[in-house]
Amino acid sequence: MNKAFTIIFLCLAYFLNGQKFNNPEDLIYNQESDRYFISNTVDGQIVTSNSKGDLQNFGTKMMGSHGLEIWNGHLLALYKNKVNILNLKSGTLLKTITIEDAKFLKDITAAEDDCFFISDFSDRSIFKLKMTGLNNYELIDWLDTGVIPTGLCYKDGQLYFAQWGQEAGIFQVNVNTKEVETVLVTNYSNLLSLAIGNDNSIYASSWKNNDILKYNLDLNDDPELISDPQVLYPGGLFFNEHTSQLMMTDIGLNRFHNPKMEEKKVNKTSPEMNAFPNPVAYNSLITYHLDHAGEVMIQLFNCKGQLVRTVRQNSSEPGENQFLLEKGGLSNGLYFLHVSSKDKSEAMPITFIQ
Repeated sequence: MNKAFTIIFLCLAYFLNGQKFNNPEDLIYNQESDRYFISNTVDGQIVTSNSKGDLQNFGTKMMGSHGLEIWNGHLLALYKNKVNILNLKSGTLLKTITIEDAKFLKDITAAEDDCFFISDFSDRSIFKLKMTGLNNYELIDWLDTGVIPTGLCYKDGQLYFAQWGQEAGIFQVNVNTKEVETVLVTNYSNLLSLAIGNDNSIYASSWKNNDILKYNLDLNDDPELISDPQVLYPGGLFFNEHTSQLMMTDIGLNRFHNPKMEEKKVNKTSPEMNAFPNPVAYNSLITYHLDHAGEVMIQLFNCKGQLVRTVRQNSSEPGENQFLLEKGGLSNGLYFLHVSSKDKSEAMPITFIQ
């Protein structure tokens, strides 16, 4: 099939299959209104879902693309390097806290005494935000993690954070001493989200391996591998204590649901090609795999099949290869990244946003 025709076909399929969700990312539950709030990375539009699955837009676009948390009748939503504070009932934007030193805020979790912890994916750090009022807060660049932090959760004076990368780990931080301990090192890559269940188990979504891990913090045993067999790029996790259900977003299939949690055989085969973050505001880490060493051509096309940029042309080693794709001066919109070598040719949608 002609390369340009392939790109156009993929582009049409991408739009025709669009749904209410646009790459759903994080989620949080409000018991009073019996609603889940779900962020979307493509347009930053927060969507709510009631117990019947009815979806409604909440607030306006570009309010919440990643982590969400609830505080004192307000919704805290992360967007780029901003914490947007919205009225939990109306969706009205009340306050924006800009973290100047941050580059890509990924997740937020609540602790005691109106304190919140926020992970910065691009700067390998965690911020601490103490809210005593809309116009009275304290922000601290709290911890240099040394790894790329993603999902966060908190329990009993301990902050847990997940790691992005190969053989990703889960780490535990004593919030009083800031002492960091390794809870678990996995054979999985790119852990994205964490949630703590009512049996003191911690759940972690492996974005790259399409799986969910369950690890009991009391037993210190090997983690269970449990997942819905239809999951494609699991995103945010939230354990609802009122229903004893684990809820999740499915980025690849644009849905939000309760996974079946079926036990499954360990399968460490990774997707051939992926990008994170995607959509892309500034840059994105691209991962691709080769069976054999050789020359690789990586090109960026628009939806008309026109070549926009030759990203790189060089020799790559077998196995996993990574590079940073920068937006530069490209216009917002949908593009396709095409990787070709002697062994294979594949394309992946990339969305550039503001």
